[in-house]
Amino acid sequence: MPGFDDDDAWQKAVDGVRPLGGRPPHTAKPRPVEPPPRVAPAPAPPRVVEVERVVEVERVVEVERVVEVERVVEVEKVVHRVARVEVEVVTQVVIPLAALLDERGVEGPERPRVLAAMAEAPLSGVIEATDAQVARELLDRHLALRCDQPECAAPHAVTIEVPRARCEACGGSDLDRDGARVRDACAAAGVRSILIVGGSPTYRVVLERIFPAGGRPKVRLIPGDRPRTADKARADLAANDRVVVWGGTILNHATSAPYRGANVITLSHRGLSGMLRQLAERLGSKG
Repeated sequence: MPGFDDDDAWQKAVDGVRPLGGRPPHTAKPRPVEPPPRVAPAPAPPRVVEVERVVEVERVVEVERVVEVERVVEVEKVVHRVARVEVEVVTQVVIPLAALLDERGVEGPERPRVLAAMAEAPLSGVIEATDAQVARELLDRHLALRCDQPECAAPHAVTIEVPRARCEACGGSDLDRDGARVRDACAAAGVRSILIVGGSPTYRVVLERIFPAGGRPKVRLIPGDRPRTADKARADLAANDRVVVWGGTILNHATSAPYRGANVITLSHRGLSGMLRQLAERLGSKG
């Protein structure tokens, strides 16, 4: 209506005014309640977002799989290390010490003394060794079973006194007499020089006394734990009438292997006296 721009003002103006013709007065019309505006639903996320989410999930799964694989590999490494340690420990424990002492000729009454000596160098290496052959060589090199005769002494080894019959040097016999037998056999066979390969250091000391430098036969000694080249072995064979490979003592295969030939004598007796007796017999048989 002209003059009224506001519906509320118009309603207030005509409220209670009776229209012409006796009709009821105007009353304010209730204002209609407008419904709340409709909120449009959020648009669906683009498809690319869903694809990226799937890719991210797959990436996470792959990372977890790689981590799990690495964990399994690490566990396998640990198991392998533990197994190796167990093998080393078992190897160390099962070294047949009792059998080695039996082989060495150490009997019951002497064992406490030998075991006590193993608490200190040089025999402590026997307990620490993880290989039976290493332990055997240490016993051969540093343990001497000797009688009370001065000529059988082993000043550079741990000496365990035993009855003369079990002495590794004389075996209850006269070493000088055994040496004389070897000299007689050499003279009969025309042997002027002998090379002995092997034997412990203590044996070599006794042999040097029995066969002094300048005497006949000329006796030279080579340690059994030092490798010998083929060229040196050939020179030894050519320079000596007899080469004695002394098994049953410290003698590595790398040392003895190059010595082959008609003038090579192989002996296996551990004791010095027994070796000399065998040598005298073999020299006689070879003429």
